[in-house]
Amino acid sequence: MQRMIPKAIGRYKVKAKIAEGGMATIFRAHDPRFKRDVAIKMLPREFLHDRTFRTRFEREAEIIASLEHPTIVPVYDYGEEDGQPYFVMRYMPGGSLAERILEMPLPVAEAARILARLAPGLDAAHAKSIIHRDLKPANILFDQYDEPYISDFGIVKIVEAGTTLTGQAMTIGTPDYMSPEQASGEMLDGRSDVYSLGIVLFEMLTGSLPYVADTPLGLAYKHVNEPLPHVLDKMPTLPPGCQKVIEKATAKRKEDRYPNVAAMAAALSAVAQSVAAPPKSTTGIFAPVKPSKSKAGDKRAKAKATPGRKPKTVLDKSALAGAVSKKPAPAKPRDVNTEAPTVRLGPDQLTPPLLRLRGAIQSVIPHLWRPIGIVVLIGVLVVCLLAGAAVAVRFAATATKGAPTPTPSPISKAVAVVNVDNVHVRAGPGSNYPDVVIVHKGDRLEVRGRNEDSKWVAVTLPNQDEGWISASYVNVSVGNVPVDIPSLESIRVMP
Repeated sequence: MQRMIPKAIGRYKVKAKIAEGGMATIFRAHDPRFKRDVAIKMLPREFLHDRTFRTRFEREAEIIASLEHPTIVPVYDYGEEDGQPYFVMRYMPGGSLAERILEMPLPVAEAARILARLAPGLDAAHAKSIIHRDLKPANILFDQYDEPYISDFGIVKIVEAGTTLTGQAMTIGTPDYMSPEQASGEMLDGRSDVYSLGIVLFEMLTGSLPYVADTPLGLAYKHVNEPLPHVLDKMPTLPPGCQKVIEKATAKRKEDRYPNVAAMAAALSAVAQSVAAPPKSTTGIFAPVKPSKSKAGDKRAKAKATPGRKPKTVLDKSALAGAVSKKPAPAKPRDVNTEAPTVRLGPDQLTPPLLRLRGAIQSVIPHLWRPIGIVVLIGVLVVCLLAGAAVAVRFAATATKGAPTPTPSPISKAVAVVNVDNVHVRAGPGSNYPDVVIVHKGDRLEVRGRNEDSKWVAVTLPNQDEGWISASYVNVSVGNVPVDIPSLESIRVMP
């Protein structure tokens, strides 16, 4: 049934409908107080009579607020509009993972990046006995910085809770991604989400789901009983390590799966790194020089080096042709005007010292061209760099002649202003590092630099402690002039 789009929900001005599901409708709206776009999730009016749906809706907002993790879409506000409950979340302009898979399968490195980003948030939820139960590409959203987030905690299960909102005989979730124990209605733990992520990984790498059936019951049966198709049969160009990761993540027995999402993400990252590592070069100017050997010499060396094998006699073709000729060559009369045949003597016999020296030089020269070429190439590059630097200095001096004194580098006086509330400052550039302190909107922090991919900013706190804060939560400027974060000094962090 098509639902009406309201013009406003509370103080929020509705712009458009983003999605409409069986248990909620999501709108894109504008918050005039903070001048930003938000996403509003509202319980449909036809579910207001059922207390179960309302309780589940309220619990979703409470769970997201209690988790408060950088990889989970945060909740900003909660309220009611004409009796309909709603909560306000961060708007994710980057779309969903499902939309990206529809365009094309993802590279292994990108799939590893997404899993590594989401793993800490899911493991943090599992540590609080919270199971998502509906992990799928449509519930993985991206912000404007291309960072993935987990969304839709509407059907989470709290393992330690004494009651359930789904009933004893009701199985809830998306059948395409259900673990065998979820499809069978058994007790769940975090490894059920690991199974669902294994199916999501299969879909990310191939662009299709492993199981297809006409009914949800048929899909559930396949998850419980049928082996998962090989991912390499669907996408033969993938590295073989992907098959091992998916097989372990989607094992029928949860005891055979990865113990947590972080272990699965680490295994996939290892596969991605092995693919990205370039092979050792065997060509080019830095390739090792191997002494050349004749074919006959190679065969003699192999025969000599093989233990227990009788060496074969290898004859030169011209010598062999002369040996099998039936008629000896007629003797030619000696011509006194012809040059006498050269007598080849051993190097330590009658060869003069000057001839031995010449032979040594001739044997060394073929091996000297490579280092000499390298030295000449380096010299040419240095000369070009010096010439370019001189031209650049002269051009800069001409361009700035008569100009006022330039302002200091933004690195030394850059200030980061926190643009959201309750932001975690970490001990390193990543959400897996421990917290140092929580800062609030409007706090000003001195900037020391950034990490290599410009997603984290190194700051100095008011008590002179040092930490790292996500670039998406701060605005960096010098005075009133905004500064691009990639222009800051890069700080290398040892792992």
